[in-house]
Amino acid sequence: MKYRKVVEISLHENSFRNLVLRQQWALKFVELAMKKTRIINIDETWLGMEDFRRRKWQQPHTTNSLAKKNWQPRISMLLALDNYGESYIALSQSNTNSGVIALFISDLVRQLNEKSRNWRKQTLVYWDGAKYHQSKATLKLLKELNVPIMISGPHSYDAAPCELWFSLFKSVNINPRRVKTGKR
Repeated sequence: MKYRKVVEISLHENSFRNLVLRQQWALKFVELAMKKTRIINIDETWLGMEDFRRRKWQQPHTTNSLAKKNWQPRISMLLALDNYGESYIALSQSNTNSGVIALFISDLVRQLNEKSRNWRKQTLVYWDGAKYHQSKATLKLLKELNVPIMISGPHSYDAAPCELWFSLFKSVNINPRRVKTGKR
């Protein structure tokens, strides 16, 4: 048995429009995968603490407080992960915004160009609809660099390999005590 916090799903997430958009996105994704298209998922997360514990089982009349507060810098992690297992990771000590995304995309394109100048013919970059992914500055840069992009369907967390990678990384790699983790 697991003890998990119950989170309500907003009606907006499963609105008819969003369900149809997710379905269309999934069909396009399958079509591209059948053509052996390299699909690069890009997403970001932050690493603000070592202890991701929010709730736990405990004996009656015992405390759930931590002995001391660990203040650490907030680290942002950007990840590009493709369907062939290649990954590109960047860490920064800043909040993610259009400028940080621009630096990451520029460096990613430089690395992809070093491997093959023709990578754009069989590659598609996709990410969620975060504001800085769709900002004028970001879209302008993507156009200048001729990066083929697609925005995933709304609330398509289960279809984003980066989300699974982040979950594993946070629950195992930076959690040596294997404390149960969660997004909230």
